[in-house]
Amino acid sequence: MGSSNLFTAAILACAVAVQVPAAAPTADVLVNVLVVDAANKPVTDLTPAEFEAFLDASSVPVTSVRPRGPLSLAVVVDTSRSTGWGRTGSIKAPQEEILAALMSLRGDDRVRFGSFGPSIKFAAPWRAKAGRNLRDEVEKAFKADADETHGPSPIWDVIYNTVEMLSLEPPPRGILLLTDGRATGNSRSLNLVADYAAAHGVAIHSIVRQFEMQIPQGNDVAVAIRPWVALDRLATYTGGTAVGFRMYEVLRGMELSEQLGWAMRDSYSVRIAPVADDSMHRLDIRVKRPNLKIYAPTVVISTKPR
Repeated sequence: MGSSNLFTAAILACAVAVQVPAAAPTADVLVNVLVVDAANKPVTDLTPAEFEAFLDASSVPVTSVRPRGPLSLAVVVDTSRSTGWGRTGSIKAPQEEILAALMSLRGDDRVRFGSFGPSIKFAAPWRAKAGRNLRDEVEKAFKADADETHGPSPIWDVIYNTVEMLSLEPPPRGILLLTDGRATGNSRSLNLVADYAAAHGVAIHSIVRQFEMQIPQGNDVAVAIRPWVALDRLATYTGGTAVGFRMYEVLRGMELSEQLGWAMRDSYSVRIAPVADDSMHRLDIRVKRPNLKIYAPTVVISTKPR
């Protein structure tokens, strides 16, 4: 090829190069993932190659998978009069279920206790689990002031405010909520709170003693009210777990709460690299090994680098 032809070829190559668009910037998104087997026992031997991630049904790279760091967990107890436990009623408060979950956590996990009637109050600053008298702290969380047992039970507002507090703490982040699920007097909606928690990487776990209310409608017709259903959906949306059992199923409640603690203890920190666009996307985390159940948030925000 003559010099003229070489020059022409070089010009064409430059033109082609100019027309290739620059690669879109990617976000570094950290997702906390729980994986359990058919017996609800945590699976701890998964490798990075066994994880897959999809945003809006499109595959995105999984850049790392490792056991999680110390958990920032807010334990929130509903002490409103509607629960009927502790000082507010004759039903035994489910302190043992809370303890069963907490005792399964790691010693370096950071825990903070709060209780609420009309508003949330936290008793002490963040501290690691190791060396603490958790039984005493759980008992104190149930002993709300008498004034705090009256009035509404704004569960969604309480979760929102707790997520706001947790957003300042290192991930992974979680809320362990004990309530009857009867949410009243809220200024924020369930949908808003769900998006807010997911956007800040806060998994919402709940322990609920289930009950069903029958509201007569006349002509032998009644409407069944199941307050725990909204908490189940909230847990699924944020990557948490919901433990529900009847009031008389104490042993089952203990077993399920212990399994909840194992799942929180043995979760993974999974990093993915979607295109950064500051938008919320539908997330689907999968593992290739069969017969496993995944708990992960169903939405994430792919934040642009700042």
